[in-house]
Amino acid sequence: MEAVGTLAGGVAHDLNNMLTAITSYADLAAATRGIRTPVRDYLDGVRKAADHAASLTTQLLAFSRRQIVNPKVIDLNDIILSINKMLRRLIREDIELVTLPAENLRLVQADHGHIEQVPPALVPAAPATESSAGGGDANTTARQVGYTAQ
Repeated sequence: MEAVGTLAGGVAHDLNNMLTAITSYADLAAATRGIRTPVRDYLDGVRKAADHAASLTTQLLAFSRRQIVNPKVIDLNDIILSINKMLRRLIREDIELVTLPAENLRLVQADHGHIEQVPPALVPAAPATESSAGGGDANTTARQVGYTAQ
C-alpha cells in the first residue's frame, strides 16, 4: 500500500506541474486583447477544468499522505452548481439533469475535493443506465437537515 501511495504522490506531482502550465496559458490567452466572447468562455472552461483537476491532484496527494486533508468552511450550493457541467457530460442525453440549490443553506466545514466527489458518484453514468429505456431525471439537491448527537 505504501508503494501505491508513493506512485500516487509522484503522479499527482507531475500532473500538478502540467496543470500549472495549462492554467498559465489559459490565463495568458484570456488576457489577450481582441478575444471574442465564445473563445473567452472556452478559455474559462479550460481554467475551471484545470482547477477541478488540481483538486483531484490534491486528493491523490492526500492519499499518498504527502498532504493533509484541508477542511474549510464551504457552501454546498456552490459545489453542486460548479460541477453541474461535468455531471451533464457524465449522463446520457435522454436523462435530464436538474440542479436544485437550497435557500438559506448553512455553510459546512469539509474538504472541498472530497465533497466534489459525491455528486458524480451518485448521478447515473451512461454505461450504468443503458438498461433503463426512455431516459428520466437525475436530481442534484442541497438541503438543510437536522442532526442530534446521541
